[in-house]
Amino acid sequence: MPYLSQVSADPPAEAIKCVIIYENSAAGKAARQFFERLDAEAGGNCASSCELWNFRVLGIRSIRNEAARAALAADVVVFAISDAVQFPRQVKEWIDLWLWLNERGRPAVVALSTRANARNKGPILHLQAAARRNNLSFFLHMATAPSAHVVIEEQSWANFMRETSGVSALPG
Repeated sequence: MPYLSQVSADPPAEAIKCVIIYENSAAGKAARQFFERLDAEAGGNCASSCELWNFRVLGIRSIRNEAARAALAADVVVFAISDAVQFPRQVKEWIDLWLWLNERGRPAVVALSTRANARNKGPILHLQAAARRNNLSFFLHMATAPSAHVVIEEQSWANFMRETSGVSALPG
């Protein structure tokens, strides 16, 4: 029988494996802060990991393959976008490769937008459709990053949700 001092009231925090695919440095920074917040809310396990990959480098075959391997082991794959009206060709090809290779994994797919408008609706809807086809959970996280911290724009949530009707939202 365990002694009371041996029983922990809190279960150990789980390590989160995250891969971030980002458009530019502002989007990458916001996504990194999103991961840090997610990790802290999950208990802040020091074994959690986060890998970041810029849209441009996914056009290089060896890097594209390495990023796909990392995403296969991930619990969360975040796509951080700012100004993209559509994903560049290399990002669409990477998404197709990753999902084709992903037979058993069930990572959450997160579209993180750093803009408070629906200009980047195309990439978000592309991700939502890809997640749906592959039975993956899809979440939308709207944020702006004017400074070093992420600020959730509640009004933007409501506007975007009305415009896209049916996109799942990850609460702030």
